[in-house]
Amino acid sequence: MSSKTTARRSTVQSKKRKRNKSQIKRFVLNLNATEILNVISFLGFGLAILCISFLGQVNEPRPLILKEYARERIVAEFPFEYKSVLATQAKAALIQARTPPIFNHTDVPYKRFLQFIELIENLHAKYEIAQSKDNASELSSLSEFFSEQLKLENDVPAVDPSLIAQFYNQSTSRERNKLFKACTSILTELYATGIYDARMHELLKTKNIFISISNLSEDKELEFSPLTYEDALAQLKLKINVIAKDNSQAQELFKFYQHGLKPNLIFSEKETQSAIDQAIADLEPTLFKFSQGETLIAPGQLITDLDIEKIKAYATAEKERVGDNLIFNELFLQRSFITFILLVILYLFIRYGLKDSPRRTTILAVSATAIILNLILSRLVLEFGSLIFQNNEALLALLPNFIPIALAPILIAVLVGALPGILSALVISILFCLGFENSLEQWLITFLPGIVGVYAAYNTRSRSKLLRAGLMTGLISAFGFTVVSLLNENSLTFISQQVFTSIGIGLITGVIAVGLISAFEQIFQITTSITLLELTDFNHPILRKMQLEAPGTYHHSLMVANLSENAADAIGSNPLLCRVCCLFHDIGKLVKPEYFSENQRGDNPHDEKNPSMSALVIKAHVKEGVEIARQEKLPKVIIDVIQQHHGTSLIKYFYHQAQKQRHTDQEEKVHKFGDSQHANDPLNQSTYRYDGPRPRFKESAIIFFADAVEATSRSLKKISQPAVEEMIDTLFESRIKDGQLDECPLTFVELNQIKTSFTRTLLNMLHSRVEYPKDSEIESVE
Repeated sequence: MSSKTTARRSTVQSKKRKRNKSQIKRFVLNLNATEILNVISFLGFGLAILCISFLGQVNEPRPLILKEYARERIVAEFPFEYKSVLATQAKAALIQARTPPIFNHTDVPYKRFLQFIELIENLHAKYEIAQSKDNASELSSLSEFFSEQLKLENDVPAVDPSLIAQFYNQSTSRERNKLFKACTSILTELYATGIYDARMHELLKTKNIFISISNLSEDKELEFSPLTYEDALAQLKLKINVIAKDNSQAQELFKFYQHGLKPNLIFSEKETQSAIDQAIADLEPTLFKFSQGETLIAPGQLITDLDIEKIKAYATAEKERVGDNLIFNELFLQRSFITFILLVILYLFIRYGLKDSPRRTTILAVSATAIILNLILSRLVLEFGSLIFQNNEALLALLPNFIPIALAPILIAVLVGALPGILSALVISILFCLGFENSLEQWLITFLPGIVGVYAAYNTRSRSKLLRAGLMTGLISAFGFTVVSLLNENSLTFISQQVFTSIGIGLITGVIAVGLISAFEQIFQITTSITLLELTDFNHPILRKMQLEAPGTYHHSLMVANLSENAADAIGSNPLLCRVCCLFHDIGKLVKPEYFSENQRGDNPHDEKNPSMSALVIKAHVKEGVEIARQEKLPKVIIDVIQQHHGTSLIKYFYHQAQKQRHTDQEEKVHKFGDSQHANDPLNQSTYRYDGPRPRFKESAIIFFADAVEATSRSLKKISQPAVEEMIDTLFESRIKDGQLDECPLTFVELNQIKTSFTRTLLNMLHSRVEYPKDSEIESVE
């Protein structure tokens, strides 16, 4: 029993496997090349925006601004440590301030003055010897003697010789010996204490100097307490006052011995700097450690240089933690997942929102290109801005203001419509938000200018208005940043920088959009309202030529333009596109304008040709119009209308003439030869039909009908509403039966609206006027 159950289960499973294989095979076979290409293109777009926006990026915290208050709390998501350069530099500066200046001790000033005293004693002894001789009367005074002898010596103190002479004249040898010994002892004591220049206070920028002497013994160094030069002079004065017998003698001794007092501690900048450098070299770098979950920056905290260094170190540690793997890291995978969700939303919009749009491929291509271009510009601004402003935190904080966030929405709104523009603004704002720690305020600041840009640029008909659109996005961006900065209590200086930067970037965005519009039009074969409006200039060379060489065709084109514009407005199509295309739809008639009835003023050249040749001439104006349009580089949509404005309709007049001629010729043959075999053969219509193609979009179909309606209305004998309506209904019915709308998305409701609009416009164009009386009739009544 169990074996049968097992066999039955295996049979069921094998059937399921075969059914699954067949379903997979059927699904693969049902896929066509276009669908596969669309899928590949969509995946390529997703990969492109992912790589451009996030590849190689880390989750950088918002830039901190020095001396501003922090907007939010920043917490360490992992433990890390770093060596603080700023803290180490602060320690080094403290060491430099605390390192005592090094002075070199010298005995040269002291010894030089002792030698000077010895010189004075020797000179005085010589003077006394000279006095004891017979020629003492011829000797000069002691003051003059000292002056003459000291001039012969080099490098002696600048002591007044008269002062020395006076001291010697007023004291005995014993008194001088005693005083010299006492004063020399005072000098010895002061020099032993150490004397330095007080100007070192200004040089070393401190009032308190701790001196290190480089060439003293340890015992002396311990007892060393140096004096400034001014303090040493004061000590000398006080001690000389004690040993002198009176003030006069004390004053003379001080004036003499003050020249022997000089700084004997000389500052050594080289040795001091060497000591500082050695102390800094021995300094251990300051190491800061943070555990996971520890607050790095608290909300409302005043930002210092150390805080900025800390956040930069945290970002560097995060980069090192992510490693060199650009793809398989946690941050990139998280952003990839969110981007995947965004792509799913985009796919659903494309699948169902653009399902029936005839311009689906163009909308997708333009939108994808504009979004990728906008993301590339944004990434370049962020990368180069980070490099250029890496040492300027204020400018780093302004980087989000430098991004042209509304460029793609403006371009897309002008080129393919408002809805794709809004969607592009949403995509760019979400990607921008992901790059700034999923900040909701950054999303709003990015999304709102995009929406405003779409609103300002949609249906714009002037390139100058694109600048206005860019300015409006800049103003909205400035407003958003201002509100957020005020809520975060940023300084007015920073807020003003944000405002001016946002407005300036908005204007630059408008300028870039003006430059890119033409390139997008050429690449994607799109004609914007801006270009269409420029083509409505009646001074365009082709229109001027038509006015001169084919005035009837020119007038016909104006009438068709009025009919088409009103009809397009009635069904919600593009009136401007209809008007412009109508102005140029018959430019092929410029080659042979005399062959078209509206330009004939007498002889008809068709009278000399058979119907088939006339039909070929009439048909040729379509091909010739296309050639002229291409030579003049008119937009593709105008060329399409030129090709489609007659569809594959029958040139009825010459077809009817050919039938009559064929019937006459066949009757003559039957009468003459009695051959009635081919008498009823139908005439080949291909010679008398336009080459097409048939109208493929609504504006082309409107012009197709308007051209025929305007031409047919010229043959109406009586202008009345029933007559016009009957004429229009007949024409529409015949064209529809002929299959001319088989490739056009017009509905029957829209056809009825077009017919109503044609009727109203024709009645206004062909209205009759009251007959004014002649002057002779007025005079006869009078």
